[in-house]
Amino acid sequence: LSTPEGARNRAMLEILYCSGLRVSELVDLRIPGIYFDIGFLRVIGKGNKERLVPIGEPALKAIERYWALLADAPSGPTPVVQSETKARTPMNPAMIARRLKNYLVLAGLDPALTPHKLRHSFATHLLDAGAIAALGWPRSESRLSSKSSAWPAVALTSASMLRLMPGAIAPPQ
Repeated sequence: LSTPEGARNRAMLEILYCSGLRVSELVDLRIPGIYFDIGFLRVIGKGNKERLVPIGEPALKAIERYWALLADAPSGPTPVVQSETKARTPMNPAMIARRLKNYLVLAGLDPALTPHKLRHSFATHLLDAGAIAALGWPRSESRLSSKSSAWPAVALTSASMLRLMPGAIAPPQ
């Protein structure tokens, strides 16, 4: 984490987990799309639809740490998570998947997990933390998509997330 590459990788994983972004949304995320003051990201998703997505404080701090280690402070429409080149180009999805796989192995977790399954982990942990109830929705299968019932089978547990990214989430009570 003391190198720009290590801090970038931490920021990348934090963003994916703390916001539930798709990898393509992370690749396309630009600096003006981060609202540090209110804890939101402006992302362009499937079908070129724009939406505001909440992002956790650990991810915002990881982004700031990453940027502080860069030789030149990022600005303007540059990618939030940049490749190793000096051209300030975004990482590609395959690079992101390789980085995640490396960290999963280091943490002793299943390297077959994908960035998309990290997205499912985000959704599962929201459900486990009572997000449905907080929104006033009944927690019934009729309100959740059939895909959501598969989330626990493919998602990282909160304990696994703590091994992958210590301090990223609060331990379960």
